[in-house]
Amino acid sequence: MLMSLTANSGVIEPASDKNASFLLGVISANDTAFDLQPGQVSVATDGVINTLVSTLGGDIRVGDRIAPSSLAGIGAKVKTSALIIGIAQASLDAKTSGADSSNVTDTAGGKHKVYIARIPLVVRVAYYTVPSPAARSIPDTLQATADALAGKHASVLGLVLSFLLMLTGIIWAGILINGAIRGGIAAIARQPLSKAFIRRTMWKSFGVSIIIVVVGSIGALVLLRIL
Repeated sequence: MLMSLTANSGVIEPASDKNASFLLGVISANDTAFDLQPGQVSVATDGVINTLVSTLGGDIRVGDRIAPSSLAGIGAKVKTSALIIGIAQASLDAKTSGADSSNVTDTAGGKHKVYIARIPLVVRVAYYTVPSPAARSIPDTLQATADALAGKHASVLGLVLSFLLMLTGIIWAGILINGAIRGGIAAIARQPLSKAFIRRTMWKSFGVSIIIVVVGSIGALVLLRIL
């Protein structure tokens, strides 16, 4: 459950949209790892934590921001600027396996069916500001994917540099593989008896190409996380 601080020192309560300004974190399921006394709980303030969420704010997709909702202790997707608990690392909708359904009545008396489940969130309390339409130079799907990988809102600079790094790695790997194939074919044509040696050399070139792509991908992920 999402938890918020109260006016009493050391006392917490389930978070909702009414006490969201005091949002603290998520109750950790691994209470056995701590020397807890009766009535005490451990609250995780960062890391990837399985958290109770619902579809009250709409179906949840990877990369969506999650904030307290009118359901105490249960998060929901937000579409406006708000204090969030973290970023979804899995989806939740009517087809999600293991999700429980519940009918919720709104202030106007209307009933809505919502689905509730635990999904992993990158927990980090922060204020999320929705970019203005004019500032959205990155497609929403790409931005959401980058945010999920970074565990935070990925900057445009981080996205651009990560893309250039991965593209450079792919180009170099392509050049290396193309050169190895062309050179290998020509070498085998000139010296058929050295076919086995040339093939080993070609496989080494393929291996180096894979390493280049992997290193480029890791470097791109690091850039997303630090920028």
